[in-house]
Amino acid sequence: MTRSRSATPAALLAGLTALLLALLLLPAPGHAASALADAKAALWTRYKAAGEDYKVARTRLGGLPRSQVVAMQDANARGYASLTASGPLISAVTSWSTYDTAKRRIDSETRRARTVRDVAGRLQTIAAYRTEQHTLARTALDDRATGRMSSSAYAAQRTRLESFSTRLAGDTAAHLAAAGKAVATPTLFSSRYLSSVRTRSGSVPAASGWTGFAGGCALPYATSVWRPSVPTDRPVVATTSAMVSAAKQRVTREPLATTHRQMLQSAARERGTPQAVDGAWQSFGTRTTRLGYAWLGGGDGASRTALQKDVRTLAAAGPERQTNTLRAAGVLGAMAAGYNWTATVDPMTEERVYVRWLGPATCEHAFRDSFVSGSTNIPVIQNSNYFIAGAVFLRGKPAQSAAFARATLGGVAPGLRALAQDGGSVEGPGYWNYMTSGVGGVAALYATYDAVYGTGPVTLPSPWKLATYALNSANKDGSVVPVGDSAPQDVAPFAPAWVAKATGNTTVAAWARGKFAQEPHPYLLWWWVDGGSVATPRSSLYPASGLAVLQRPEGTVTVKGGRNGLSHGHLDLGSVSVQRKGVDWAVDPGLGSYSQPGYFDSVKRWTYWHPSVSAHSTLVRAGANQPTTARATFSGFTASQVGVDLTKAVPGTRLAKRTVTHYSDRVDIRDEVRADSAVNLQWRWVTDADVSVGSGQVVLRKAGQTATLRFSGLPAGSVISEAPAPETSSDGRALTVVTVALPRVRSMTLTASLR
Repeated sequence: MTRSRSATPAALLAGLTALLLALLLLPAPGHAASALADAKAALWTRYKAAGEDYKVARTRLGGLPRSQVVAMQDANARGYASLTASGPLISAVTSWSTYDTAKRRIDSETRRARTVRDVAGRLQTIAAYRTEQHTLARTALDDRATGRMSSSAYAAQRTRLESFSTRLAGDTAAHLAAAGKAVATPTLFSSRYLSSVRTRSGSVPAASGWTGFAGGCALPYATSVWRPSVPTDRPVVATTSAMVSAAKQRVTREPLATTHRQMLQSAARERGTPQAVDGAWQSFGTRTTRLGYAWLGGGDGASRTALQKDVRTLAAAGPERQTNTLRAAGVLGAMAAGYNWTATVDPMTEERVYVRWLGPATCEHAFRDSFVSGSTNIPVIQNSNYFIAGAVFLRGKPAQSAAFARATLGGVAPGLRALAQDGGSVEGPGYWNYMTSGVGGVAALYATYDAVYGTGPVTLPSPWKLATYALNSANKDGSVVPVGDSAPQDVAPFAPAWVAKATGNTTVAAWARGKFAQEPHPYLLWWWVDGGSVATPRSSLYPASGLAVLQRPEGTVTVKGGRNGLSHGHLDLGSVSVQRKGVDWAVDPGLGSYSQPGYFDSVKRWTYWHPSVSAHSTLVRAGANQPTTARATFSGFTASQVGVDLTKAVPGTRLAKRTVTHYSDRVDIRDEVRADSAVNLQWRWVTDADVSVGSGQVVLRKAGQTATLRFSGLPAGSVISEAPAPETSSDGRALTVVTVALPRVRSMTLTASLR
């Protein structure tokens, strides 16, 4: 058996010495508390420094695109809230264990704050790089145009700039993704390649997943299925060779032959007046269609030459002279039509459009600008024009063509879906016309999409309901009620004409042919369909657009529902417009002056007469506007009647329902009101007729006709009066407002009959 050894005296002495030294080195209790307090104070210092980083970040957002500002403000707010929530952890530090917990949190928060601060600064740097890139692209373009740069050198520099734009896009995406996270600030890769684009030397590798645009911003990569196919020898914008050929055959017979000659004469007058660059912003679309038709439909070489010259001049002038990008987009779409219709191939013009016109458009998409995103008229019009222009002018740049088509079609989709819901527009008939008409309107978009794709990468919403809206929403004279910011006008025929062409619908085609007889237009001739007869307008409900239309042979009655608060809408829920036997008896005044200060302000707008409830024929709370948040739903719709719930539009009521019935001999407007407490109401009627007020009735005289409003169910104390409106209608007509004061109403069923 082996025995273990005992520790030697020397080893024991060494252990005792070490233990004594360790005991001597331990801090005294007071010293330990002081060290913890110092460490805690250091955490508070770092906490305050992180808060300052967020303040600095907020000062670095000026001049950035709105989408980036919103993203950074959100990251800043979330980060600051997270930092604030860490404060109690510092306050709770009473031991080294709780200190470690707080320190880990503050390490994370300071990293997050520093990244937000640095990303804000980096985004400013990227913006400066992007501005310089655009300048370098335009400079290279000018140098190429003046011969200071060879074609090969220009092509190389363009490739560098395109790749550099992808680097800027990649850097932007990486930095925005990091903002608000407790991570290190990403590397700014684009700075590595700045000297190459400045010196026009070396190469710039493209960032993965992006397609670059010289003079613009990179867009997400799109596969080749998105690339429009545009031949160089025949038209695709709004028309095709087959449509043009058919129209030529069609105009050989009267009465179209006479109209054809008149259209050629109009083009001759047009080309006799040279296009001024500054004048192009309003009239170039009309000029393009006239000259384009003279060339395509009449073989007029002089019109072709004039249009080619126009396109070259405008392409060289650039869009910078016009700060309104909506108008610039319209000119761009017309340029694309003229370029395509005249079968022009001009590399310098294509480069100018690519760099100076389409470049800014790509940035609108890259920055998710409101002009190209959303469902209002503006994104619809801009993206329609942009798609057409991209299909034509990016023909030789397949990657850019596909990426731009994907962006513009994605941008126009929400607006097309909104239009397709019931065929109308929540912004009123004026903006419906605006969206569907013109060289680059919705109708031309559909026609061009079909021509360049055949079977496209996406399915556009069906435009069929646009035709039914046009045929059924108008008065008997073809005019539409100027709901919202609209002026009196006829419904535009272009969308229905395209629907007729695309579907072969002869009923719609007959209606479009009638419009052509009133005002000839090349589109209506190219989109011609023979046969059919015009159907009688039918009563129709447009719940998404907020309009009900009651049609009878005697006339048309419209009732407004939907929702308030729209930028081009009015506070007009329940408003009634009446046209019978060709006479407007209840008038919607239409838009007010856009030049009025704050007309589109979310608060001040509603203080002006035209957008306010005071300008509309409806039931109102006395002395008050309708709430901007109010909605009014329709119910009980038939061919002759519709109900609209105004409870939310008339505060203080628990029931406010208007029922409008259109009989052969009269129009009845019945208002049922129930309230828990008495409310003062007003019944209003806006008209441009001569007005005489009698006992329980109002006599209206206009255009040699007389109509009478008779009231039944008037509450005690009601007073009928009339007074001149404070403003005219949008087309200058003097208006009178009939008011029925309805005091202290708790229960009422009031019927007004117009005979």
